[in-house]
Amino acid sequence: MSPAAHAVDRRIHDLRDGHRQVVSELRELEADGTYAALLAGHGLSGVTASRVVPALTRLADLCGGLEPLDKLLAEVIRIRSAGPLEDGPAIELMAHLNRPTIVVAAGPPAVHEGAVTALPATAQAVSPQTLIDALEQAIEAVRDLVAEVDAAWQDVQARREQAIAQADALAVELPRHRGLASARADLAALASLVADDPLGAGDVLERAEAAIAQASGALDAAAALRETFTGARRMLDDIDAEVAAGRQALDRSRRDVRSPRGLLEPVDPDVV
Repeated sequence: MSPAAHAVDRRIHDLRDGHRQVVSELRELEADGTYAALLAGHGLSGVTASRVVPALTRLADLCGGLEPLDKLLAEVIRIRSAGPLEDGPAIELMAHLNRPTIVVAAGPPAVHEGAVTALPATAQAVSPQTLIDALEQAIEAVRDLVAEVDAAWQDVQARREQAIAQADALAVELPRHRGLASARADLAALASLVADDPLGAGDVLERAEAAIAQASGALDAAAALRETFTGARRMLDDIDAEVAAGRQALDRSRRDVRSPRGLLEPVDPDVV
């Protein structure tokens, strides 16, 4: 076998492996219930729509290149299976495999860990390997979004219920607290927002939780202030008692001792 023919066989093997891998990952993704819900896209809004819709659109655009890739690989395998390849035809076949022959639709580039797949800004032919690499990154981007949305749906709902319980308890003590009233309104709105915009709902929930924490802090501060006032009241009562005892002692001294000297008048109660 000529070196060029061996290189063609290796290229075919790598492309078929890459093709099988992306198809397997796509099937796994399609089996995910959260992905199916996002793919339906009914009612998506806000932050979730702005992040999910472009990612799904890009993946769909790239998936449109799978059928041409299938046909290309089938054609090359047929040619290669026809018999031994000399260097010339093998080099030509390798060039065909590396040539941009698969047309993909236009779409925004997918960012993956700081790297952007080099795909054209408009519909244009790309090479099989470029398509496979772009599909790998697009699938991973969508998979990450699916996991993020799924976690948000579960986490936001649990945190919302806990926040509602805290807000309701605080409202009994702080019925006129403006921040708490705003937080309760946000929590009520989250019931529908979490379904349509789970990623954006997290921001609203954090705002409500911060307001609840502030209200709780105000309640704690008020309790501490009441305790301080109670302590001060007790101290004043003790001073009043001491002044009364001193007045009584002064009166006894004046009755029992002739012309007592050095005795001071008790503190005026108004001063206390």
